[in-house]
Amino acid sequence: MTSKKLMLLILLLAFVPAVANARIVINEIFYHAPEDVEDLEYIELYNSGEEQVDLGGWGFKKGIKFEFAPGTIIEAKGFLVICRNGDRFKEFYDAPITGVFSLALSNKGERLELLHPSGRVIDAVKYRDSAPWPMGADGFSGSLERISPEAGSDDVSNWASSPLSSDRIKPAGTPGKVNANFSASLPPVVSNVKFVPENPAPDQPIVIEADVRGETGVSEVNVLYRLAGPGFEKPELSVAMKKITESRYSAAIPGQTKDQLIRFRIQAVSPTGARRYFPAESEPRPALSSYVHGPIESAKIPFGWIIDTSERGPQAAPQRRGPQGRGGFEGPGAVNPQEAARGQARTLLQNSIDLPSAWFELTVNRQIGFATAQALRSVFSAKLSARDKMIDETLEASNVESKLKTLPDVIKTFQKSLTEALKPHLTDEQNQAFTQWQSKPQQPDSARTGMLFANPVAIVGSWVKLEGAWYAVSVKAEIDEARFDGLRKTLQELAKERNELTQQTAAIKQPEDGLRELRERGDALSEKLVATVKPILSPAQKKQFEDWQNPRNSFSGPAGGFGGGPGGFPGGRGGFGGRGGPGGFRRGLAGVTPSQSAFVYFDPATQKLELFDFVQVIPRSGGQKVHLYKDKPLNKMVGINLIFETETGVLVEPLAYEVYRKAGMAAEQSYHVRLWQNGQPAGFYLLVEQPNRAFLRRNKIPDDGNLYKILWYEQGVVGQHEKKTHVREGHDDVVALIDGLNKTQGDEQWELIKKNFDVEQVVNYFAVNTVLSHWDGFFNNYYAYHDVKGTGKWTMYPWDQDNTWGLSGMRGGSQVFFNMAITFGMNGDTPPGQRGGAGGRGGGFGFGGGGGMQWRAPGYFSGPLLANPQFRKLFLARTKEILETIYTEEIFVPIINALGERLKPEAAIRAELFKINPEREVQNLEQHLQSLRDHVKKRREFLLAQDEVKNAGKFSTADFVTPAVKSSPARKRQ
Repeated sequence: MTSKKLMLLILLLAFVPAVANARIVINEIFYHAPEDVEDLEYIELYNSGEEQVDLGGWGFKKGIKFEFAPGTIIEAKGFLVICRNGDRFKEFYDAPITGVFSLALSNKGERLELLHPSGRVIDAVKYRDSAPWPMGADGFSGSLERISPEAGSDDVSNWASSPLSSDRIKPAGTPGKVNANFSASLPPVVSNVKFVPENPAPDQPIVIEADVRGETGVSEVNVLYRLAGPGFEKPELSVAMKKITESRYSAAIPGQTKDQLIRFRIQAVSPTGARRYFPAESEPRPALSSYVHGPIESAKIPFGWIIDTSERGPQAAPQRRGPQGRGGFEGPGAVNPQEAARGQARTLLQNSIDLPSAWFELTVNRQIGFATAQALRSVFSAKLSARDKMIDETLEASNVESKLKTLPDVIKTFQKSLTEALKPHLTDEQNQAFTQWQSKPQQPDSARTGMLFANPVAIVGSWVKLEGAWYAVSVKAEIDEARFDGLRKTLQELAKERNELTQQTAAIKQPEDGLRELRERGDALSEKLVATVKPILSPAQKKQFEDWQNPRNSFSGPAGGFGGGPGGFPGGRGGFGGRGGPGGFRRGLAGVTPSQSAFVYFDPATQKLELFDFVQVIPRSGGQKVHLYKDKPLNKMVGINLIFETETGVLVEPLAYEVYRKAGMAAEQSYHVRLWQNGQPAGFYLLVEQPNRAFLRRNKIPDDGNLYKILWYEQGVVGQHEKKTHVREGHDDVVALIDGLNKTQGDEQWELIKKNFDVEQVVNYFAVNTVLSHWDGFFNNYYAYHDVKGTGKWTMYPWDQDNTWGLSGMRGGSQVFFNMAITFGMNGDTPPGQRGGAGGRGGGFGFGGGGGMQWRAPGYFSGPLLANPQFRKLFLARTKEILETIYTEEIFVPIINALGERLKPEAAIRAELFKINPEREVQNLEQHLQSLRDHVKKRREFLLAQDEVKNAGKFSTADFVTPAVKSSPARKRQ
């Protein structure tokens, strides 16, 4: 051996003891944050040795890219954290970070390798997002935690999810700390678990078997089980598992009475006391489950049971009503008093306790100093918590009607307490001015002036929400004096512009007096707010500002981050986050536990009973929304709505989706289910699939693009496009698209349309809406999807189809609305009686003043697309083709008849539940079905008689698809 080689060997050996005496392992991986916080990722290393180690030159080259700087030390028994975005990490954790890695951790799983400078793999793990890997780390707030540093990284049984946050929205994990699942030795491994029957009959035992192995042996194995039902979970009982082979154990849970949930798990303990539960306690489903069912009668529709085992379960007894209140086909009835009172209470609270407006008045309209503002921040933060608690208690109360009567006094007391809490921090003059501001009438007496709007301040305030923005960045986030002064000056200038706009709006007496122009100026001022404020915010302020802009981002506090009315409070028209409007004050219903409910589904066609346990069931307008898990969907659905909103809507909605499907579009699954809630029969409901990533995957559409839901009740492009995926990445794509559509015409616009839209799919969407007289589907009631990484094109998917088939939106009586104009939804269309008027989007987005109840102004997409000559040519041709080949009496009358045969017995059952005459109920159902048949006939006759339709050519994809482009299977026409 040469002296050079010998010296090199000595140098290499010099480094061996430190590494040999230490074990550096990948200890924690946070790869999928909840709520699409995509840049919140981290990896934690742990040094299990007795000596510190210099990690200089070490790094990751697979999965992520990172190299530790020279001199980076990880102490003995110490932790070290690297992350994807330092600012984002600091929003949620206080652990020190060593560096920021490039590239993103895969949400689906990948191999990570920690490399020595020599290229040697020090540690590696290949994680996945599917079983047997923990589900809790896959977007449910948990991280992947290593259980034992001494056990192998590639052993899936050495990994568990960290405990989940209480709402599963706030990120959890344990960076820089001992893992919650830490064990010096690996607990026994439980695998190959089987139990039969899956859902037993009454008094039938459940036999459970499992393989259990331990490195140091197994001292005991038990089945722990408990019974659960509406409003209760009984204490856990234990049954010892007996060894039946070398590593196979078995036990039986005694038979139980019918209509009960049995939740059970396996506990295995090693001789050293290391303990494992299967499933793990930190999993979204912390137990296996069975449902004991009695005899199930035959029926023509599926059955569903909702069981809420939380203490509030019995209080959530079935909502036996749609908005009409009587739950049947007899027409309007008395509204449920409790629900009416809850809606009134919500409205009263949101309009009367306006903390953002009070903060704005004190800190922007009044020139208080920074020191005083800082003192007031703590007051407003405390009052925000007190207000949230009061709102929660009020809306959750079982006696909302009686509470409603006391709310005015409660609100006065709250306002007085706010004034008293502010007094020590304000001068006498400031206190007096604030008291006067509080006592000012909120709505001017405009009836005597002939003004169009009773409260122009509120109208313009809903367009330009300065108060909510200011509250988000100056109360909910820390703010320094320089930013405080700079932002306040900006807000004061914007407030002046808004005041001018308010004065001009107050002068309007008719919609045609320039309301549209004023509204567009309001949108522009709102965009100016974002453009001028956002660039100068700190990371923490920017996060709060983004949460305020998009309510889904917010991990706590009121829904919308004070984003609705003039003071920023959410608007609303009742309901708990359903399709009828915003979700009240909080995300969904306050106090809903994320995993204490079960949904049981029985399909009479297959005679199969399925149990979906530990799911989230959220009350919504007209029913319930059920969130399932992606590893156990219902007919490939992970989000379903169970609703009975109106007696006509429950009929027309599934039929409408059938027309979309027959036209070749991806559309929601929708059918009827006989429902029980917490043991009480509720009659038949409509099941509607929720458009989400699972919906896209089911229809063979890439799910990694931007999905938007259109909101009629919000303002402006950003406000009306609620982002459902990648929620923190902004709305740049939809803003740019709409801007381009508005700035182009003719051939130039047509090229933009072909470049950005799946033309055939969007033509289909508008053609079906037109055929179905869907006046509510052009400016509203659809999802827009941008396939960012694939085709780059936009598509549209129907939603909320209860105003189709001419049974809603008509001028009154039982008349079927069949004569919706062929020009409906395009730029240039005007309300009936005003045809030939000015073009554009008409008298205000959503409700074109002066028109019939069924008229709405054009939508952001429908307006320019349907008015473009080339697109319109295709639209008319496809509309004619659908009328001739799909929407015909030969095809749809049998479908309508079959629907009637399925629902007649259900209508009678529902009538008995609601004490309605069953015979009359079935007769009324038949009348509605006849109206549907009439719509097919009359709508076809009306449209085929229109000159534009009569003269339409043959629909051909050659008009817009180049030979190299092919439609996806999900988008082919019949």
